[in-house]
Amino acid sequence: MKISFTFRHMDSTEALKAYTQSKLSKLDKFFHEPLAVEVTFSVERHLHTVDIHLDAGSASYRGRELSEDMYASVDTVVDKLRAQLVSVKGGQRAQRRRSSAPPLPSTELAGTVPEALLATPAAE
Repeated sequence: MKISFTFRHMDSTEALKAYTQSKLSKLDKFFHEPLAVEVTFSVERHLHTVDIHLDAGSASYRGRELSEDMYASVDTVVDKLRAQLVSVKGGQRAQRRRSSAPPLPSTELAGTVPEALLATPAAE
């Protein structure tokens, strides 16, 4: 996972980078290919904003959160992204299940009995 950090109107801290990286690593299990992630931290007056753009090849996911604590913003935006990924993953699984389901038996054949069962040997 390639993560790029951008800090606007605030100083860069290694602790915040490490915390965000550990939180984002939990999203890695949803993908088979390497991810490109852009994380933007900004401060506007008393609100701390975290924007995350996750690029997974054919799909792109975005999350944004504003709060009074930067770490709380990171937690919430990662939870939002995880919810998006779970929703998409569930839809993909359902699609695969629908396409691989065996066909339902025909109503014409439902009342018939196979010939092998009808021909029973006579008891002697």
